[in-house]
Amino acid sequence: MNLEERQLVKQQRELISKGKQLEHDAKSRKEQLHKEKAELSQQERLLNEQKRQVQSELTTLSKQEAELERKARDLETEKLLLAHDRAVLKAPYYWQGRASSASTDIKVDVTREWKDKIQELMTSTCKSQYIGQGRDNLGLKHKGYNVERVFRIEHSELWSAYALQRKATGYLMMLQGKRHPKTKVSTWKDWMKKSLLQDKTSNEVLLFHGTKHDMADVILKAGLDERVCSLEGLFGAGIYLAENSSKSDEYCTPDSRGICRMFVVRAVLGTPYEALQAMNNARRPPVMPGSDRLHDSVIGVTQDTHPSAFLQKYREFIVYDRRQTYPEFLVEFRRV
Repeated sequence: MNLEERQLVKQQRELISKGKQLEHDAKSRKEQLHKEKAELSQQERLLNEQKRQVQSELTTLSKQEAELERKARDLETEKLLLAHDRAVLKAPYYWQGRASSASTDIKVDVTREWKDKIQELMTSTCKSQYIGQGRDNLGLKHKGYNVERVFRIEHSELWSAYALQRKATGYLMMLQGKRHPKTKVSTWKDWMKKSLLQDKTSNEVLLFHGTKHDMADVILKAGLDERVCSLEGLFGAGIYLAENSSKSDEYCTPDSRGICRMFVVRAVLGTPYEALQAMNNARRPPVMPGSDRLHDSVIGVTQDTHPSAFLQKYREFIVYDRRQTYPEFLVEFRRV
């Protein structure tokens, strides 16, 4: 065999060897690809399983969310029913003591829960520029108030009378349809709707009532009473309320420790009469135009909104039926 043939044989062997190596590499690669494919298939199955689990959990969460929403609606409905359950005359659901009129403990200390809210309420409604210009705080130099204690009044007998009157007024208000008034007051805060279940049907508002320190206990037991009010008031013998803490402060006198007392009062304004002038000797609101029904309350308006009005500094709110008021909170504060 000559040299050329030997070289060809060698090349042939090398090619055969190389072909076997390529075949082996291809087989190994194929096996590797099969293995990777199997692993990918396993990962896909795991991902699909995880996806099904996530979908199942999402479905469960959606059901739970729907259930929570339903419970929330039911709770809100229950609160509204409780708020409007005036004919049954139940005490508000949030009362802690469920005290009766026969109980000696009708004051529930809610300072921890309500102090900040009441402080903000008194501060935001204070017109400090008018402090010291009227009645019992004439000449005083304080600029505001520090709330020290807050008590909720839980008096079932007073509440029952108020709730029944609120129901009756609300019913008459609904009959007015589009003429149903909703009075805006400075004391309105968003938290009142849920925390205190303020009733818009009867045009219920929360207002201040200042008092001498020794009269607060009388009001706690008997409520506000128009029968002991003087006919010589600007708007006659009614219960006077204010939307500004600095206005009610004019009727407060401190005790020996310097503590003043003021009430935050629920009041049913119903359909109010806006008074531009004084109504001395009045015992009830005026008659509604074209009707034999009386207005439910009187609002003494100011020159800010009614240029011909005689009041300049503060609006005044007057009701002539004690059943239209309920003292919700008693606030003890210092002038600062």
